[in-house]
Amino acid sequence: MQIGGHLRLSVIIPAYQAEKTIKDCIESVYANPGEIEVIVVDDGSRDRTGAICDELATAYDSLKVIHVSNGGVSRARNIGLENTKGDFITFVDADDRVAKNYFRQLLEAAVESGAELVVMKGRMPSGRVITGRDYIEGGILEADTHVWGKLYSRNLLYDGDNLRVRFPEDLTIGEDMMFLLDVLLGVADSRKVICIDGDGYSYSENEEGAMLRSFKESFLDEIYCWVRIGEVLEKRGFALSDERRVRLSTHQIMAAMLTVSKFAGSYESMKKEDAILAGAMKDRVCSLAATTIENAKKVPGTFSKLETGYKIKTIVFAISNGLYLRLYGQWKKR
Repeated sequence: MQIGGHLRLSVIIPAYQAEKTIKDCIESVYANPGEIEVIVVDDGSRDRTGAICDELATAYDSLKVIHVSNGGVSRARNIGLENTKGDFITFVDADDRVAKNYFRQLLEAAVESGAELVVMKGRMPSGRVITGRDYIEGGILEADTHVWGKLYSRNLLYDGDNLRVRFPEDLTIGEDMMFLLDVLLGVADSRKVICIDGDGYSYSENEEGAMLRSFKESFLDEIYCWVRIGEVLEKRGFALSDERRVRLSTHQIMAAMLTVSKFAGSYESMKKEDAILAGAMKDRVCSLAATTIENAKKVPGTFSKLETGYKIKTIVFAISNGLYLRLYGQWKKR
């Protein structure tokens, strides 16, 4: 895609079991005018996703399809990143669509402002260039944790020919947030980020998504990712204001209680299948959640900033995790 010069855009689409949506997704991308390359990484799909992408590659010369064994969305995106040639890079999920002017809005904002990260419909006021620190505090800590809806300059992600920023492949939840955090820490106090208005990205809730299925061990990543943010910021010497530190701690408590609640909804059925394994998982989930909550509450003012519902949940959970699991499980059955 060109706007006043050679600005080739790379679009990365990780795809897994997406036969119902991938064609519409790719066609919506190519409905955007201009020079563009699209890299679809078929992450070991067992349905017709790969075959559909191969068929579309015969119609679109700049569509590159990479077939890999199933390794998760982070690995798929990293493979996509390793194969990009664009001056700017963006991500689109296989079950989403983009409008015809979507890429133009992002690129024009980058060119006109000189920004290297463009955020559409972010958590901060639009139209002015801000620092990476600004968006960590006012974006990530206000729950803008997804990588789609954004445009990244190649300079942000690469050091010469070497990919500098990667998605963490040991997380299945929160990998977007950790990638975005790494990008923004690279920006630091430089003014290279701009938020813009726009509605060109159509996000679809995937009913097969991780948080909508029965509980599994990887759901603990909901807690780990928010704890890891604090560890990364501390390691990188990134000092948060007291207000923002409290905000991070409240996210950690909410993540812990969301995970416990998800487990509570599956606990009884898990016990029927294997009581010993269910008990072991209960101990692990509740222990991790309790430790996370205890550490987060050490930050002065954290508990008072929780919404009333979360205050009640944490109190009941602290009194008896078994009582909380039973009460929440019964409520979910209503």
